[in-house]
Amino acid sequence: MPTGDVIHNVAAQNYNTMAIEFKDYVMAVEAPGTSAGADNVIKRSKETIPGKPIRYVVVTHHHGDHIGGLRSFIAEGATVIATRGNRDVVETMAAATQNDRLAANPRKPEFMFVEGGKRVITDGEQTVELIDVGPNPHAREMLIAYLPKQRVLFQGDLFFLPNNDAPLGPPQASTVSFAQKLKDKALAVDHIASVHGRTASIAEFWRALDGNTVKN
Repeated sequence: MPTGDVIHNVAAQNYNTMAIEFKDYVMAVEAPGTSAGADNVIKRSKETIPGKPIRYVVVTHHHGDHIGGLRSFIAEGATVIATRGNRDVVETMAAATQNDRLAANPRKPEFMFVEGGKRVITDGEQTVELIDVGPNPHAREMLIAYLPKQRVLFQGDLFFLPNNDAPLGPPQASTVSFAQKLKDKALAVDHIASVHGRTASIAEFWRALDGNTVKN
C-alpha cells in the first residue's frame, strides 16, 4: 500500500519533508532549507521510494525556511502546489540568480492551486487532502497535508515538539488557532508530523495546549 514517510534532518538539522507515495509518483510536502539541502531530500526520497518521479511539491506557506529548497524541486520537474496568493513569491524565487540545478537548466515553475479551502489528490489508493487552515496568526494562507487513510497530518510552524526532552513553552496563538481548525473540520488524526521537530501523537498535541480553550 502506498505510504507517507517523513524525511528527517536531511535538508538541514531540524528540517523535515514528507514524501508521500502514490501508485506512479511521489508528492513532497515542503521544500525547506537550501537548494543543496533539497537535493539531499530528493536523493533520499528516490532511495526510499525507488522508480517513482516526484510529480508534486507542496508549499505550506511562504516563509523562506519553508521554500528555500523549492528551486531543486522545480528543476526536478515537480509541479508546485500552493495557494494562489503565494504564486508571486515562488516565481520570484525561481527567477533569482543562484548557483544550483535550476540555474544550470532554467525552467519556469508549473502550478496547481488550492482554492476554495481544499484540494484532494488521489489515485484511488492513496489520498491526500490539502487544506488551507488560514488565516492563521503565523500566515494568512496556510496549507496542511492530511492523509485520511493513515490518519496522519503534516504541517509547518503550527506546532512542533523538540527532538530532545526540552520542555514545551506556552502554546503560541498559531497553535491555538490550528487546534480550533482541527476541531471545526473534525479531522480524524492519530499523529501530527512537522517540518520542525519530531512527529507527535494527537494526545501529545492536546496536552501541549495546556488548557487553552478550543470551542466544540
